[in-house]
Amino acid sequence: MADFDADVESAEDAEVNPDEMIYGLSIEAFEVETLDQAFALTKRPNRQFRHARAGALRAAGFTITPTLRSPHFTLGVPHPLTPEAWAVLRETFDGPTVKPYHRRRQ
Repeated sequence: MADFDADVESAEDAEVNPDEMIYGLSIEAFEVETLDQAFALTKRPNRQFRHARAGALRAAGFTITPTLRSPHFTLGVPHPLTPEAWAVLRETFDGPTVKPYHRRRQ
């Protein structure tokens, strides 16, 4: 997973026109070697995750823009999202993985 190749650390470092609308999905990105390391770092309460490498997402034509604070990014998708683009997006990600540190809410 060490092919994380974002050049910016936060939204303040990005050259983004605030008047431009970004259509995308909320993602987290970590520069780590294993999924286990990423699971230990995430603050999201989700039970399952899907994994993709930043380089693979960019090669498939998607953008990755830092938004809010690191490790939060927006995975830019075409608007409207066509069935073809949706299929490419789904194929770029691995299947769902259960987070080993997941705690059920009480």
